[in-house]
Amino acid sequence: MFQQHHTTGSAATDSLYQAYSRVIFGRCLRLLKDRQAAEDATQETFVRVLKHIDGAPRGSDVLWWISRIATNLCLNMLRDRKTASQPLSACDEAPPAPEHHFEEALIARLFAAQLLASVPERVRATSLLRHVGGMRDGEVAQTLGVSRRTVVYHLAELRRSAHRLLEA
Repeated sequence: MFQQHHTTGSAATDSLYQAYSRVIFGRCLRLLKDRQAAEDATQETFVRVLKHIDGAPRGSDVLWWISRIATNLCLNMLRDRKTASQPLSACDEAPPAPEHHFEEALIARLFAAQLLASVPERVRATSLLRHVGGMRDGEVAQTLGVSRRTVVYHLAELRRSAHRLLEA
């Protein structure tokens, strides 16, 4: 299914590939809904991991880091697909986005950043895999090596923190 990419023989990258390539492939497949594109995205993700391996986080943050690389890559691929399929005239005729949508999106993003900064790392990792990574609770549990009940608890803790932050 996967062809391992060897350009430098980095043991660290090989280890990460062995540990996380299936999870990353699943993430790419869910986003792209195309097996070949998901395989290509998985390979490209680990090429990028190899390029930036010296800056890789340690411990439980490494999967989040690789997942972000994969997610950004897939979103770029989807955007490029959409742009490539639109005729230029359709792009020219698109109405500008209302300013209040931009402001709402900015406020939501700032709130999310503040919320994630206010919770413990275990809650942050769980919520990012679930809400940003699109994983199901069982997949998050397996990825983090915790029980599904722990995932549910962490997500409840995130909701409580969000409510407290909104009240403040």
